[in-house]
Amino acid sequence: MEVEINTSVEIDEHTLWEAVEDNVGEAAYEAARNALDEADFSNYINYADGAMDLLRDYSPSNSCSLGELFTDSVQSAVVHGDFLAEAMKQATGTTDGVPAVDPEDLRKLVRAEIRYALLEARRAIAPGVAGGEDHITVVV
Repeated sequence: MEVEINTSVEIDEHTLWEAVEDNVGEAAYEAARNALDEADFSNYINYADGAMDLLRDYSPSNSCSLGELFTDSVQSAVVHGDFLAEAMKQATGTTDGVPAVDPEDLRKLVRAEIRYALLEARRAIAPGVAGGEDHITVVV
């Protein structure tokens, strides 16, 4: 004796979606997160250009929190190591604290030293940039 049974199941799409919606969302979130974690964006992002643009647009009197941090860092770098004090002593050639040079020449020297320090910082940020000196002109 053979028995044949035909059955049909009707599933409401809305009810089905409600049942699996959370699982689908979590799986999609995890897949996207894993893809982002494993992706290498270094070919698409040029940090050196971004850093150079920030330096070009920098103004100590009108800057964001990043600019303020940069100002603080430059001030700390100038104070550290006494390189600026040594350059000033050599330029003035004095021991009594009275400058033997014109104050304007001394200002130019100080500015040149700061520009050299910024140029070295730029080279450290973007060592592969050819002709890195083209945007910073050091005038003595």
